[in-house]
Amino acid sequence: MDHLLRYKWLRLAYLCVALIIVNILVIHFFDINVSRVFRWVSTFIFLAFFFHHEGYTYKMAFLIMLLFLIRDGCIINYENEFFRTASFFVTNAAYFLLILLNAYKTKLISYNPIIVVFALVMIGLNGFNLYYLSDVIIAGLDNTIQFYLFFLQGMLLIILGLVAFTYNDRFDGNTSLQFLYFSFCLILCDLSGLAAYFFKWQIAYYPERIFYLMSLAMFLNFAFNNQVSERESPLFMKK
Repeated sequence: MDHLLRYKWLRLAYLCVALIIVNILVIHFFDINVSRVFRWVSTFIFLAFFFHHEGYTYKMAFLIMLLFLIRDGCIINYENEFFRTASFFVTNAAYFLLILLNAYKTKLISYNPIIVVFALVMIGLNGFNLYYLSDVIIAGLDNTIQFYLFFLQGMLLIILGLVAFTYNDRFDGNTSLQFLYFSFCLILCDLSGLAAYFFKWQIAYYPERIFYLMSLAMFLNFAFNNQVSERESPLFMKK
């Protein structure tokens, strides 16, 4: 089983590197519209890779990847109000499912109340930052609903990072570590995207895409490891 996991991860790593190289070249030589299409294609390739190896056996992970694919499809027409709003809804749905994926394993409140306080402080800081940067952010949005969805996305991302940290702290092993790496890459991706789109730092599109592709690879590796852990657990064997 370990050999099979290493084989999957090796193929996934090669795929990730290849997609990163292609996407960097596309960002450099083509406009943003072509870049967005290749982002969607890359997500589709990752989803196809996951489906080839796991099918529908890990339904939650498959649904999350499908939401990422739908979100990236909406981003292709991001300047359209409907698709921009839809992209926020789908992104928040994906982040919420990611939180649910491991939240029950962390037992945040009973485990360490200090971490909960830290999370609330971070959410408060996120709200302050959004308020402070509201003029810049609102200028890049179409309506108030999008602003609230953007704010919610930031809060969910903070909670996701918190869940990933506590999950890795409570459980030793490669599975929890991969989820932590995935969450870290996803956070860096969102921060880079904020700098690229709202603050017009064109160079930030490169790390945004790199961290996004890395996050998908890390998430799939987490899913592969998690499936093996469940199959080898006594609870799984009794079913």
